[in-house]
Amino acid sequence: MYVIPLLNFYFFHELFPLLECVSSVASAMGMAFLPYCEPVYSRFVKYFS
Repeated sequence: MYVIPLLNFYFFHELFPLLECVSSVASAMGMAFLPYCEPVYSRFVKYFS
């Protein structure tokens, strides 16, 4: 539902590496990333809205 509109953004190809990086950091940190989940999620939602 949300993926299709994201693919239409002209800058999505520039943001994909950033999303991939954040995903890798979150996976590597595991539970230590928990305090940062809400702020990171909020920023991405704010940026894409």
